[in-house]
Amino acid sequence: GTAVSQAFSVYTDASGAIWYGCGMSLCRTRGGDNRDVGAEMGLPADRWEAILGDLDGNLWVRSGTALFRRTPQALRFEPLPGVPESRNTYPTLALDPAGHLLVPSNRGLARQTASGWEIVDAEQGLTTNDISSVIQDREGSIWIGLLGTGLARWLGYNEWQNWTSHDGLSRESIWSVARDAAGRLWVGTQFGLNYAE
Repeated sequence: GTAVSQAFSVYTDASGAIWYGCGMSLCRTRGGDNRDVGAEMGLPADRWEAILGDLDGNLWVRSGTALFRRTPQALRFEPLPGVPESRNTYPTLALDPAGHLLVPSNRGLARQTASGWEIVDAEQGLTTNDISSVIQDREGSIWIGLLGTGLARWLGYNEWQNWTSHDGLSRESIWSVARDAAGRLWVGTQFGLNYAE
């Protein structure tokens, strides 16, 4: 097996294989076999800090500067150009209700479309272009952590609902967002953890 001192991300795919960012590579545990598969699968040395599978069976991995995709049955990952970097926070990935990939970045929220990447930014109603995190909750709402300007909920094209320190957030620099089994929304900020019922 491979000894790993630090795991940056973890994802379990439909076959039960566990993928995780290990040091400057990608590792996989499957059927008791734990090994580094990054180089053999075409990934450059990098911190793979986000891993996500989509509805079509693609496996996506992301670092602060790169995005790669492995299609079903493929042996190697391929780079996906055109996605802005995310160097200010830990990179994250999410899917929208239609199954399109959402990629937070320093220039806005990149959304996968049939014709390439659409960037949702301040021109579409966000309070900043610097996105720190994104999740889709069980109800299909998209929640976006904004660096320095709070939290936003995407209601639809050009429709946003925003929360800031005036609405009770301990800080407007949002690092992560999650919803628990009871429906509470948890928001990790620079000054601590906040939640809303």
